[in-house]
Amino acid sequence: MESYTAFLDPRFLLGNPQVAREFEGEIIPRLIKQNRDRFLRLLADMKSTRYKQFGDTIFQLEPDLKEAPGGLRDVHWSGWVRKSLDASNRHPIPADALEFHNRIRNFLHFYSARNFNVLSFEFQEQIAGKLGYKDSERGDAAENLMRDYFMKAGEIARRAGLWEEAIVGTPNRITMTSDFADPFEMIGAFAE
Repeated sequence: MESYTAFLDPRFLLGNPQVAREFEGEIIPRLIKQNRDRFLRLLADMKSTRYKQFGDTIFQLEPDLKEAPGGLRDVHWSGWVRKSLDASNRHPIPADALEFHNRIRNFLHFYSARNFNVLSFEFQEQIAGKLGYKDSERGDAAENLMRDYFMKAGEIARRAGLWEEAIVGTPNRITMTSDFADPFEMIGAFAE
């Protein structure tokens, strides 16, 4: 499956550019067309399995920016589905959400000096200050960073869910358990 998805994101590095254009413009579309239904089912299964590893929720205390629901893998996944369905302009990932995730991931890689994607408590505090977050009446700087993270991750996961719905009919819903009996009570509590 990984090889197949890699074909959907080709980058010309070396060799004959004409062969690369032919591969991307003719061979890949033919390959997709011949295997579309099976490939889309496998993509949906892959997403479902990945979401289960994270409890089917974006609300992680220390989220994995790449693999968790609402992470960069959902961006990639949505792109693969979009290309497979030849629907390049439907349900785009918001540029600000992608830019936010990439910025945080770059900080993580820089501060950890390696390929590290988990936004741990330690890094939440460091990154919040570097990105200009301040303590406020809504919480400290790291909490405000995480509030923005959850908003952006939620939007990315929602867009991925739209693509999943296009494949299987009903997407894997992200849920959040609550002690509130009345949803308006919950909204009021979060608004304070």
